[in-house]
Amino acid sequence: MLVERISKNITQVSQDFEFYYADDFHPFKGGRTYKIYYYSDKSEVYTDISGNVLFRVKNPTLFSKYVAIVGTASTRESYLKPHKIVLTKKMKSKDTIIRYFAQYKLDKYDTIFEINKQNFNRESNFYKKIRLVWQLKGPKENILMKNEEALEVAENSMYGIQNFLDPLEFYEEDVTLEEKLQKKLSKLKFTPESTDTSSDPPPGWSAGDGPPPGYGY
Repeated sequence: MLVERISKNITQVSQDFEFYYADDFHPFKGGRTYKIYYYSDKSEVYTDISGNVLFRVKNPTLFSKYVAIVGTASTRESYLKPHKIVLTKKMKSKDTIIRYFAQYKLDKYDTIFEINKQNFNRESNFYKKIRLVWQLKGPKENILMKNEEALEVAENSMYGIQNFLDPLEFYEEDVTLEEKLQKKLSKLKFTPESTDTSSDPPPGWSAGDGPPPGYGY
C-alpha cells in the first residue's frame, strides 16, 4: 500500500474531541496541528506532527465522504448534466408530465438541478435522484394543490426541492373562444384621430375680419 499524497495544508488544526490516539484512545487536544496521508487504497491516515497515528471520530473530510459513497474499489463515476425542459405541443396536450431532478451528495449547498430521463436511469453514486409527476392542465387552484402536494412528498427525499420549484411553473391560463373574439373586436373598434382640415379658416384670417370667406354658404 503506497502513500499517494500528503495533505498540503500542514497547519490543519484539530477541534476538541475530534481525534483520539490510536494506541491508547487518549484524546488529541483541540487547537493542535495534524497531517493527513492519502493511500492508494483510498484510505486516510491521520497523525500528529510527531507521526503518532490518530483516530478520527467526527468531522469527516470530503475525501472520506467520497470513499463512503463510492467504496474503495476503483470506479468510473458518471456525472449528470443539467437539462432545461421545453414543453412540446404533445407535452402540452397531456394533463401531467414526468420531471426528473438530481442533487449532488457532496455539495455543501445542496444544489438541485433538473435532468432528463436518460440521466435519471444512469447508475450514479454521487447523486440523489427523484421523479415528479407535474400537473399541467386544469383549474389554477387544482394545479397549485397537486404540484404542492408532489413537492411536499419529494422534500422527504431531496431537501430543498420545495423552494427550488414554482408549483405554477408552465401554468397557462385558459382563454375561451368568446374572450379571443372580444379581444379581436376591441382592436377593430379603434380608429385613429381624424386629420381632416377642410373646416379650418384660410391662412391670414383673424376673428376681427368678420366671418371667414365661404362661411354660411
